Amino acid sequence: SSRHAPLSISAASSPANSAYRGSTSQSRIVVAECSVIVPAALAAAIASRRRASSGDVAIGRTPATGKAVDERPFYTPPAMSVPPGSAEPLIVSVSGLRGVVGQSLTPTVAVRYAAAFAAGLPAGPVVIGRDGRANGPPLAHAIAASLLASGRDVIDCGVAATPTVGIVVRERAAAGGIQVSASHNPARYNGMKLFSAEGRVLPAAAGRDVLARYEAAAPGPPAATTARGRMIAGDGIDAHVRLVAATVDVDAIRRHRPRVWLDACHGAGGRVARPLLEHLGCELVIEGETPDGLFAHEPEPTAANLAGVLPRIAAAGAAVGFFQDPDADRLAIATASGEFIGEEAPLALDADEVLAQRPGPVVVTCSTSGMTALLSAR
Repeated sequence: SSRHAPLSISAASSPANSAYRGSTSQSRIVVAECSVIVPAALAAAIASRRRASSGDVAIGRTPATGKAVDERPFYTPPAMSVPPGSAEPLIVSVSGLRGVVGQSLTPTVAVRYAAAFAAGLPAGPVVIGRDGRANGPPLAHAIAASLLASGRDVIDCGVAATPTVGIVVRERAAAGGIQVSASHNPARYNGMKLFSAEGRVLPAAAGRDVLARYEAAAPGPPAATTARGRMIAGDGIDAHVRLVAATVDVDAIRRHRPRVWLDACHGAGGRVARPLLEHLGCELVIEGETPDGLFAHEPEPTAANLAGVLPRIAAAGAAVGFFQDPDADRLAIATASGEFIGEEAPLALDADEVLAQRPGPVVVTCSTSGMTALLSAR
């Protein structure tokens, strides 16, 4: 990504990242690729929708009726991480992994990686969530079962936004968290994002330790213990809404009552976006709210991918348009007329607004756009 240009990125990581991002299109997903990990009824429904469609469809969507991590460079781990016959390698970063389900990423790989993660955690439960992809439940269930068998309690959030998982980790004083998601990548991918006990993305050093334990582990499932953990239901939506509402002027938004158009990308974001925006008094138009994982467009919220849906903002008479990626750790914004603002410019515009009222130092992260620095200097 061009926004990483100021950072020191090794030459080895860039080709892997480019190959990973450019390796596939979601437009041609055949049911057979995932037949071993989706229920037969869902496979039949997908096949039926395919026959009724004029083109190819991605796995997982039924008719609509529901960190942040990790844009740092990826690298390809040693060959042990790639099951024999895999067409594409497993892509691993310091905070998790991603791969093509049924190829480089299998339930066995997910269980081994979860075991390597859990081995470095303090005592306590592990929170598990997932985005809406159809290939997510088998992976999440396998991870949960292995942790339960090792004696760990599991707090199951079901479909949840990635930031919500971090909130649940903190709210429930968990040892850590795992989000099953491939973020903005096409439907045939999935992955695992790791959270520390602080509910934050796993620090780089801890992530390297997880990878080392994973690579050193013997093939096969981890050994079970005599003490079995408990499965506990977890839902961080109310806490997520409460925390966001505490940072904004709720009364001012309620007085204005803006009409908001939101594309939840058939992912997890709609689960928290609807109650949040309704709490704020917004008039809401949501597309792609059902978290079924069949994306209506390429899931990364870029101007090119959203060109076909941007006009719907004006058609709905909305004051603003929001676009989430499948696990809702990324948000792009567009104007009432459908002009794309994107993900990075809004933060710079916010900084500009604050600086106009209260000049002073500005603190940014290493992934913040250079626009903020330019505006601050001005």
